[in-house]
Parts: sequence; C-alpha cells; structure tokens
Amino acid sequence: MKKIFVLVLGLALPFLFAITLSSCKKDKVTVDNQEPEGDGLIQNAVKDYDGNTYDAVKLGNQVWMASNLRTTHYADGTAIPLGEMMHDLSASTPYRYYPDNNSSTVNTYGYLYNFSAATNKVSSSTANPSGVQGACPNGWHLPSDAEWKELTDYLSTQSNFQSGGAANIAKALASTSGWDQSSVPNSVGNNQSSNNATGFNALPAGECQQTPNYFGGSAYFWTATKYGNGTGENDLVAIDRVMRYYEATVTSEEYGAFKQNGMSVRCVRD
Repeated sequence: MKKIFVLVLGLALPFLFAITLSSCKKDKVTVDNQEPEGDGLIQNAVKDYDGNTYDAVKLGNQVWMASNLRTTHYADGTAIPLGEMMHDLSASTPYRYYPDNNSSTVNTYGYLYNFSAATNKVSSSTANPSGVQGACPNGWHLPSDAEWKELTDYLSTQSNFQSGGAANIAKALASTSGWDQSSVPNSVGNNQSSNNATGFNALPAGECQQTPNYFGGSAYFWTATKYGNGTGENDLVAIDRVMRYYEATVTSEEYGAFKQNGMSVRCVRD
C-alpha cells in the first residue's frame, strides 16, 4: 500500500508543480486598468465619448494618457467641429483639425485642437491640477503649465529617463519612430529606437496655423495656461510644450502660441 501511495504521489507531484507554476505566471499577467506600484504603463485606462480607448502611463505622482487625444466630442456628447486649416481659424470657436491636413493620420496621431477646443472654452488655469476638463474624458483634464513642469522636473531626477544630462528628457518621452532624422547627440531624432523609456509615446503630429507645419519634426501640446497676464494681446496667446527632432529637451515657446493654432492634447487623470 505504501509503494502504491508513493507511486501515486510521485505521478502527482509534476502536475501539482505545473499548477503552482501556472498560478505564479498568472499573477504577473497585466490586468486592464491596473496601476503599477511605480512608474509604468496602465492598459486601457480610459475611454472617451466616441469609444476610443487609451493606455496611460504613471510617472511620479501623475497619470498621463499614453497617446494623443482623438475624440470628436466633449464628454457630454457635444460635437467638436472639424475645421479646415485655410478657412476655420479662431481663438474663440472650438475646432479640431487633421494632422498634416490628412484624415488618415488621426488614428495614430490624434487630432490637433485649437485652444478653445482643448479647454472647451474655459479661459485658462495656472493651478496644479488645472481643474479644466476641456476635451478630456470624465475623470481626466487638460494639464496646466505647472503640471507639465511637475512632469519634466520629475523626469529630470530619474537617471533612467535622462540622455546625457538631467535636462535631456525628450527622448524618454518621444515615440521610437516617425521623427525626422537628426545627427545631434541625445536629440529625439537621433537613434530613435532608444526613445520612449517612459512609455509616454509623444508623436510628431506637428501643428497647424493656416497650413500644417512640422509634421514629423515636432510634437506640440497645449497646456491649460494663458501666456503672461492674459490681458491685451496676451489674451490671444497660451503656453504650449514642444519636443523637436533636433533637440534633447522639452521646451515651451518663448512667447507662447496663438490660441487659433491646432496642437495635440494629452490628458492627465484627476
């Protein structure tokens, strides 16, 4: 009887070990909308009104969308009008535009939005968090300049996100392809396969004014913050953040950008 028990146990052990091993592996499978303990990707973190699903990335104390917004509606179902670059230019009327004036780019690059569309006609915010939902889905918002600064300041403290200096963090945010080539060391367009250490996946959708500009060369992102005191001529200008193929840093344009321009939008979780 003992021999039979030992034989049965011997046959069962590999099966039990296989179950245990399988269980261990299962625990490591990424679950939708599961937040990592540290920095990392969150799959299927949010869905917009149109049904588009977005991954997100946790960086420090913030959670950012990992792709550009591509919704055609606000969260309440109100449509965001599609504008024609040469004709529909406005600092006050919301418009969205095709990157590079080409509808086939939207699935990858998202839409470009003017400031009015990005903020849903909210004037501006300097707060952190901004409190401006804008075109973002429920539970998310358009980041202020202060929130962008929190992101870049954090990345500058993490050596694994730096490329040749604390300020050189653009490569860690930029996508691994699609950028114009650059010979400048540590720049976004140089050795692109080493980009995107953060998972942020910034894409060079360019911008639009009267015509499309810098597609493949730069990524422009609206903040929710007006430039300067927001009065007089400054009322027509807001702060944006830029990554360029020949630069290693994330910058903001010296005097802001005209609100009628079309730029990409990234949302931050409330």
